[in-house]
Amino acid sequence: MLSYSWCKGKQLTGNLAHVLLRACTDVIAPTHPDQAVTRLHHLARRERGATPALDALCRLVASSARLRRLLLDRLTRHSSAPAVDAGLFLRICDPVALTDPAGAPRPLIDEKGVRDCAVAGWAQALAQLPQAHWQPYAVRWLHTACSADGHRNRLLDLLVDAAGRDGSTLAALYSAARAAEPAAPGSRSCGAAITESLFQKISTAQGLRPPAGPTPPASPRGAPR
Repeated sequence: MLSYSWCKGKQLTGNLAHVLLRACTDVIAPTHPDQAVTRLHHLARRERGATPALDALCRLVASSARLRRLLLDRLTRHSSAPAVDAGLFLRICDPVALTDPAGAPRPLIDEKGVRDCAVAGWAQALAQLPQAHWQPYAVRWLHTACSADGHRNRLLDLLVDAAGRDGSTLAALYSAARAAEPAAPGSRSCGAAITESLFQKISTAQGLRPPAGPTPPASPRGAPR
């Protein structure tokens, strides 16, 4: 289809972008949602400032676990522009959507392929983007872990796995968790419990003996005090 070449092409004026966006959402998506995902992804990659294509892409994948799975795979394991897709990934890989089965037999986070995409996407985001960009999304991830008891460990494990053994990245995650504590859903104590669990997992990732007791006695290696 000609619209695909236009969505992917280098030259894209504001008027043409708007026409292509409407074509994707109003004409292609109702009958060929996979094709709409591909075209909106290309449009979203090229947005600067306002993000109507990315917003439309988020709405489209919110309508189907299959489409979210498809896009996560495009953004991570089959990305041709990882630096750009890292920013898109943070919007698409919403922890609430991953942990809420929404009527399905199981949530997306129970699928190994989705978890692999989450680790790969977060690894790119942590490596490619400044902390000021990814931290609000990490906070949402941590707050979701606070309220989603059945998926708490898995959500935290995915973040720590994405950071690998990089001390500065692990320290940045720990710092984000500490900053997120006051706004944790329910109470600040829930946020503190999440920070403690994250600290334990960071210690294990760094090959350190997990500290005994309810409160970590020190920050992880490289973490701010």
